[in-house]
Amino acid sequence: MRFKDKVAVVTGASRGMGKEIALAFAREGADLVLAARTVTKADEKFKTRPGTISEVAEEIRAMGREALVVKTDVSIRSDVENLIDKAVKEFDRIDILVNSAWSVVFKLDPLDDLMRSDVSDATIGTFKGIVDITRAVLPHMRSRNYGKIINITSMGGKSKVANAPVYAGLKAGVAHFSRSVSAVVAGEGITVNCVAPGIIDTASTYDCYPGMEDIFNTMIPAHRLGKESEIARAVLFLADDDSSYITGVTLSVDGGITEF
Repeated sequence: MRFKDKVAVVTGASRGMGKEIALAFAREGADLVLAARTVTKADEKFKTRPGTISEVAEEIRAMGREALVVKTDVSIRSDVENLIDKAVKEFDRIDILVNSAWSVVFKLDPLDDLMRSDVSDATIGTFKGIVDITRAVLPHMRSRNYGKIINITSMGGKSKVANAPVYAGLKAGVAHFSRSVSAVVAGEGITVNCVAPGIIDTASTYDCYPGMEDIFNTMIPAHRLGKESEIARAVLFLADDDSSYITGVTLSVDGGITEF
């Protein structure tokens, strides 16, 4: 198992890609710290997107791995600091951080997430969360001269997204933020990389783009939507010590849809 005795913190781990990433680490021997706003069924906000980190923790423990559940709203700095403090207190270290939490709620209307301030504010909050959690985790990684940080961006950070310019702009910002941080900590045994999913077969995709699967299949060179498990495998690759000479990159996992 590639990550035996490693500790991975995964945000947005209650469902979708975050959940799949957490389970993939557990299958490879890692212990997990699971962060999300959705801890119990009572916390579920979208009926079409079920799942809680308590349920994910049960699956991980069934594999014989440890799982710490920490209710976290990444847009709240005190929540983020509490998450890192609890992770270090429980496991004495953090080897891997995956920032998967992101607010994805928009419609097909042009400039939709820009013109709805509640949506743009939520998106800005999740970007802020990546900044805050990186600030909180780096001292622990630097003290050990070891760490892997993987941020989930999007093909939207490389392409124009007419209905979600705030989303697209901040996803591009995550990639550049990651490159800038990586240049400073590369000599300290810490890598900072991004995975940029394309159009993935997830509940949030169908919520935001209902009835567009045929169109998506036509525009994607691979002629299919991506799988959550394919994103997870890319994350595991960047978290593995075999990729220790790779840092500051954004790995596109999009079936060939973006040009760079």
